[in-house]
Amino acid sequence: MLYDKNKKLKNEPLFTPQDFLALQNTKLSLPETIILLPFSKNSDIKQISKKHFKLFYDIDILGEKLAVAYNFGMGGPITVFFAEILAACGVKNFILAGIAGGLSQTLKIDDIVLCSGALCDDGTSKDYFEGEIAPASEKLQKQLSALNPKETGLSWTTDSIFRETAEEAKYYSGKGIKTVEMEAAPLFAFCARKHLNAAAVFVISDIVSAQGWKPHKVAQKTNLALNEAFKKITEIFLISREL
Repeated sequence: MLYDKNKKLKNEPLFTPQDFLALQNTKLSLPETIILLPFSKNSDIKQISKKHFKLFYDIDILGEKLAVAYNFGMGGPITVFFAEILAACGVKNFILAGIAGGLSQTLKIDDIVLCSGALCDDGTSKDYFEGEIAPASEKLQKQLSALNPKETGLSWTTDSIFRETAEEAKYYSGKGIKTVEMEAAPLFAFCARKHLNAAAVFVISDIVSAQGWKPHKVAQKTNLALNEAFKKITEIFLISREL
């Protein structure tokens, strides 16, 4: 009964982000590169912000070519909704900085992982992308390699955090998948369709394996690790002239 997704991918939408912004009587020009923080308790943002906006969620301009958008929540649908709006305001490069579960046996909590692409095991990706693995931008990955991540590799993106199974964890870990999270694939899929650039950096917040779930007992440390990653990303892109 569902409409054919392959046919849908060939069709244009009924209305666009530009239509939505016009309805809100909103005009905003943003830098071409933006860091996305689904959740943030980062006091550094206010200290380095040059200008603050509320465009549904928080946006701060950090420099002529860099901004940060934060506290819009987790999951593919909200991430892509916001990315669509941001792209309509001039953003071309999206850097997702968030948390993820570790699938690799060599990863530990608070390690940094650079995401090279994401498995589209979610609903939103399929409205933008027909492949199984949505790729990250090679140019952005090259720049983010300056973070010296513990590992680089694919992520498994799922919509259902409480439906991850031991069998899936074993399967994806065996395939060399590094992380599991809820935002990378739809963001990458959206950017692939729109000919934009996207990359993701994850702090490992918990370990997911066939043996069970190992959460972080001191979540503040993960937040500190994410804040430190954000700081390094801003340093990379505030001085970058490649984009």
